[in-house]
Amino acid sequence: MDDFRTRGVTACDFNRDGAVDVYASNYRLQPNELWLNNGKGELKDVATANNALATSPGFGGGHSIGAAWGDFDNDGEFDLFAGNFAHVDSRGDQPKSRFLRNLGSKSGYKFDDLGTCGVFYQESYASPVAGDFDNDTNLDLFFTTVYGVASFSKPNFPILLHNDTGFKFSDVTLASVVNGLPPTYQAATADIFNKGQLSLCSGGKLFSPSSPSKRHWLEVRLQGDGKTVNRSAIGAQVRIRLHNKTLSRQVESGTGEGNQNDLKLHFGLGDYSGKVNLDIVWPGGRKQSVRGVKMDQIVDMKFRR
Repeated sequence: MDDFRTRGVTACDFNRDGAVDVYASNYRLQPNELWLNNGKGELKDVATANNALATSPGFGGGHSIGAAWGDFDNDGEFDLFAGNFAHVDSRGDQPKSRFLRNLGSKSGYKFDDLGTCGVFYQESYASPVAGDFDNDTNLDLFFTTVYGVASFSKPNFPILLHNDTGFKFSDVTLASVVNGLPPTYQAATADIFNKGQLSLCSGGKLFSPSSPSKRHWLEVRLQGDGKTVNRSAIGAQVRIRLHNKTLSRQVESGTGEGNQNDLKLHFGLGDYSGKVNLDIVWPGGRKQSVRGVKMDQIVDMKFRR
């Protein structure tokens, strides 16, 4: 990997083989890269051999700073939001941000380029972060900018996008507390008060919910044994099945350009009532199932050899 041209790095075992893969956001018109981990310490760039990754403008070069992995359609597979800083001026029309849907095992974990899905154009997009801010089961998206005023005197500002399902996102910035946030590279989420609601840290400020959630939730804190699995369980995944959807979350140590979300995994459960089952996949591929977990609490799960 040519790290001198890599602006942001995010990781995810998107093909469920127990080895964490790496997505590199590059800049200066260099292609973005997806590095497949074979589990033996060897990485191979598979972007050019992976359907949408080869043809998508998001992977054909551009000016990228950050990206976010997340199961945006609740099908149990981790999709990729490729956030692109895109100039449209005398230098050309650079690639815009886009969602790449993971088609799963039946398609060899290829990706489908779905385009912008409601992420309107701004020139200086930087660090995206995904989180279920309203506990409706769907991952929403917060996306920063780094210019207050971009080319042609156009103002830029961080935005909050609500996931309306079906890879359709709507801009809810004006109705949110993040409206008017200044340019920043910062974007990270955490349940600061351990009450089942995500807070957002951005622009040197902390934004927290002003009232208790009316929807159910569950948070899972994973711990490795320090030998087979790292203590922080980075790279582990947890899935919860709710009727016709599967919610997926992963433990990740860094996103975008120098940001880190809470290692505790947050699941908004919406109006679902009853106990849930957890399906855990630890780094290395070891699986663990936990049945009958009560909602509206934080649970601790340790790796069992």
